[in-house]
Amino acid sequence: MTKISSLLFFLIISITTMAQSVNYELGMEDPHKHYFQVKMIISGFEGNDCLVKMPVWTPGSYKIREYGRYVENVTARIDDQFIAVEKQNKNSWLIKNEGSESFVIEYEIYAFQENIRMSFLDESHAFVTGTTVFMYVDGQKELQGEVLIKPWKEFTKISTSLPSAGENKFSYTNYDHLVDCPIEIGNQTILSYNDHGVEYEIAMYGEANYKEKKLIEDMKKITAEATKVFGQNPNDRYVFIVHNTQSRGGGIEHSNSTVLQINRDSYEPEAQYERFLGLVAHEYFHVWNVKRIRAEAMGPFNYDAEIYTDLLWLFEGFTSYYDKLLMFRAGYKTRDEFLNAILGALRAVESQPGNQVQSLRESSLDTWVKAYITDENSINTTISYYSKGSLVAMLLDLEIAASSDGKKNLDDFMRRLYVRAEAGAKPISYRDVVEVASEVCGKDMSKKFMTWVERPGTLDYNSSMSQNGLKLSIFDTSKLSLGIGVGSNAYVSYVLRNSPAEQAGIYAGDILLSINSQPLSEMDLAEVMENEQQKDSWKVILIRKGVQKTVRMQKPKFDTFQIDLEITNEELVNNWLN
Repeated sequence: MTKISSLLFFLIISITTMAQSVNYELGMEDPHKHYFQVKMIISGFEGNDCLVKMPVWTPGSYKIREYGRYVENVTARIDDQFIAVEKQNKNSWLIKNEGSESFVIEYEIYAFQENIRMSFLDESHAFVTGTTVFMYVDGQKELQGEVLIKPWKEFTKISTSLPSAGENKFSYTNYDHLVDCPIEIGNQTILSYNDHGVEYEIAMYGEANYKEKKLIEDMKKITAEATKVFGQNPNDRYVFIVHNTQSRGGGIEHSNSTVLQINRDSYEPEAQYERFLGLVAHEYFHVWNVKRIRAEAMGPFNYDAEIYTDLLWLFEGFTSYYDKLLMFRAGYKTRDEFLNAILGALRAVESQPGNQVQSLRESSLDTWVKAYITDENSINTTISYYSKGSLVAMLLDLEIAASSDGKKNLDDFMRRLYVRAEAGAKPISYRDVVEVASEVCGKDMSKKFMTWVERPGTLDYNSSMSQNGLKLSIFDTSKLSLGIGVGSNAYVSYVLRNSPAEQAGIYAGDILLSINSQPLSEMDLAEVMENEQQKDSWKVILIRKGVQKTVRMQKPKFDTFQIDLEITNEELVNNWLN
């Protein structure tokens, strides 16, 4: 099969704008001040006024972040003559180019947030998230051009998946392509390897306790296993940008690169290192699932407002399942460890009251207002499309295995979905997902997906598990618990729905002082509750909004559950995971 170009997704042809281009120059004259200098050179423009915009969000992170707030000192000129610039709203500037086809816009970007969704500049390195730095011409995102990077004098290396167009110069096919390729500039350590015809670059920023040879070998195993799922790789080259910092920050996917931020001590011990490899597996799997198997809203992008899809449970949830599965296949997890990881996701989902309130479809659509903007009641009203989506992936995997006597698995579903998406050229819909699942299973899966995705509540795990040698048991228990989350200084961070604390009138934001005269400043909550478990009534003293209050309750038993997973048929389990 002919290798599919990594730029296929971005190639959008416009007859009316073929002669136009937007070129950028990116400077960083004094990194101690944390400002990028950006020059935007527009050629072949038609019209008297040019509206340029800064995105308000970045693909892969579904939250409005208002990048326009970091823009300063916008000016424009024709040759050496300055022309008028009128700010229109929070992220738009009108350039009065007076009919000129060529003009230059200059501005500065403040960049000092060490975050994979933002840009950053100091004396140690420069990192560019395109949506936070590069403006675009309104209605002309299909324009191609080049980016000339002018590194600070002490920076010697540039890592990006943008195609090279000369020394420190890179080309892009349209704006979506430009901002989908983050840029690392500095003195990063560059590691590399080749696998399945793809050249890989690992750009390691920051000191960390990794071993180069081991890191390369382990990442190669992960990328190889992911490629095997689909049988082909759409990229010729792929770049991992890894930021080793004091804190963890997760990852964000791009079509032919990813950015990972982790604690610099994450490479030892082995259990901690495996969490990093799991992150590598997750973000790399997005090469196919979200960047090529994609919804209609996911490219070309609207950078002015939220974009909506009801498929994030597929893009993130199925990827969350595969990050565990790839670790198992690559030999980093045993079968039992893989099953325990699935069980952990199951416990997390079933212990969250929001699972009974929000469906996976709603969770996907609500991501802009609920997933990344949480409050004390989120646990009662929402469910993660990552965790629950991964359980749906497991159930579909089990259904496929059972219907084919172990001859097929979820890989067959993902491959067919990739073909349906025409390797990124065609968006998919929820209907496509159900149809492909039905084709692979050899039976109508619409009712299954209705209960899995469109309705809230506990999934029917055993109907799929029992066919594959597994038995899930959920035991109701009565646990001595207030049903609250407690932070430092006995601060109540949340109150679970229908819990003893809610029934007694304890609020999120309360500060617990004592239970039955036992001060919580001297003992933790669990210790106090154990001491008082023989008493039938409790007196809780707390502070609410600066005022001391007393709350009385019966001994706070709280209905909860225990989950066990039993293997009933080794052969069937092995057929599923072969």
